[in-house]
Amino acid sequence: MLCNPRWVSPGAFAPLRVVAVDLHEPNAANVVRVGRTVLAAAAYPRTNAALEAHGYALVTVPADELAKAEGAVTCCSLLVAAS
Repeated sequence: MLCNPRWVSPGAFAPLRVVAVDLHEPNAANVVRVGRTVLAAAAYPRTNAALEAHGYALVTVPADELAKAEGAVTCCSLLVAAS
């Protein structure tokens, strides 16, 4: 679980493993995870490095224009569950 500990207590997600966003990147928790790969905005290098340090493969995308409208990578994603 990726979260901003200033906005929500990491303990709320127990027993999940929690990765905190960098405090200078408060909006960095808006990512899309597919298996061990995470799609994240390139604008958050510190949080992205933390995700890599926890073993996630990272694919970064420029999302600056989305951020201007308070959007992020999840806003441009269509998640489909296999049955």
